[in-house]
Amino acid sequence: DFLNLFQQEDVIEKNKIWIISNTLNNRNSTEFITNYYSDSISVKFGGKKSFQIKTIFPHRNFIGKFIKTVVFFITSNDDWSIHNIHYLYDTIYMEKKIENLLLSSLPKLIIFSNDHYYYNRILLKKAREKNITTIYIPHASVSGYFPKLEFDYSFLYGKQMEDTYLKVGESLGQIDITGSIRSQNLKFLKKESYSERTLGIAINPMDNIKDIRNLVAEIVNMKSFQKIIIRFHPRMKINKFLIDPIIEYSSASESSINIYLSQINILIAGNSGIHLEAAISGTKSITMYFSDQFIYDYYGFIENKISQYSSSLIALANILNKDIVYPKEEYLSYYDYSVTNSELNETSFRILEKINLILKNI
Repeated sequence: DFLNLFQQEDVIEKNKIWIISNTLNNRNSTEFITNYYSDSISVKFGGKKSFQIKTIFPHRNFIGKFIKTVVFFITSNDDWSIHNIHYLYDTIYMEKKIENLLLSSLPKLIIFSNDHYYYNRILLKKAREKNITTIYIPHASVSGYFPKLEFDYSFLYGKQMEDTYLKVGESLGQIDITGSIRSQNLKFLKKESYSERTLGIAINPMDNIKDIRNLVAEIVNMKSFQKIIIRFHPRMKINKFLIDPIIEYSSASESSINIYLSQINILIAGNSGIHLEAAISGTKSITMYFSDQFIYDYYGFIENKISQYSSSLIALANILNKDIVYPKEEYLSYYDYSVTNSELNETSFRILEKINLILKNI
């Protein structure tokens, strides 16, 4: 943040389509739109400057930043203040900054792929106040802990996602069931590893690495798999916590979900949207929790028979010894309409057609 004070802020041209791309997952879910529209630009809040992405720096006011730092230091023994004082400052400062930015650049359309990141919430609020059209294309699965839909148009994965949001509150805009970009071609995936038993373990920042290491060590001793591929969330660095000839490590920031799922037969993960993607691709999905603090069945995958739950190594061994039972297509299509696709990239084309109609009416 301190170094950002001395960087020149990107100039955002007028009358462009803004695509908010704060993370790699955000960018991957909307890249097809960036590539399709020549007048679109990717925009992110903070972080390192990028040639392809316009960067808005949250902390350009030196005095404000100095005050924030002093308050942070004084309250450093207060857990609430440590976690929340900077959000309070950023919200107050960024609200005015975003309002001025919208007035100067006048975007014709803003596309979001994250509906709960607090900078995105500020941008959405100001866009609504200024009658700027907004579209929401989720980058991942959602739960009942998310805010209600306040976008003009929301392109959701499936009926389950719509049901989840409507339980939170009434949508302020139009809802369309389009399917997921991430999953749209997974049903056509050709497995590379049917001839060998390959286990995938997907790790996210909430997981306890020590617990995962212990599990992996036990699985190695079981000698049930010829290969184990451990995949880290894009926000995590690869940690080779256990070395063994059958263990490989990969990062979601370096290899696509399609490549990863083409290499494995069975997946183990905690609360993650990867369970749905695995099931669509024909990969057996098992949910295990690697943290004392977790919300059971956060996305409803266990209840809706997308993934099987294992509470222990013994339970896992029993699941692995049984024949693979894949979820019925009706369960999968409830979560993701793209399961019904009959052609490659069909979901992308469906969404682009809808955006074209929206642009004609702006």
